[in-house]
Amino acid sequence: MEVDLGTEHLPRIQTKCLAYAAYAATGAYQAKHGIFPAVVWVSPDPARRAALRAAVAATPRLPTGLCHVASPADYLQAVTGRPPPLTTGPGSSAK
Repeated sequence: MEVDLGTEHLPRIQTKCLAYAAYAATGAYQAKHGIFPAVVWVSPDPARRAALRAAVAATPRLPTGLCHVASPADYLQAVTGRPPPLTTGPGSSAK
């Protein structure tokens, strides 16, 4: 997970995407852990998320599904493809 505070230029984000892709292509992480994790940029700002999504989509040679962009509330779903579990307790909206 990359927490995006809007301080990196979008070309740097694309460079990081390609670095993650290059590392995934080595198979080293997969050999040790059995899977390569999705990379998720988490940003609280909707405009920044849109810019990040556009930058990721425009990154050449990036394997589909490797890099994602999410809000803090949605990052778990971005990684797992499933909605977050309902929770109960203080501060929960679940009834």
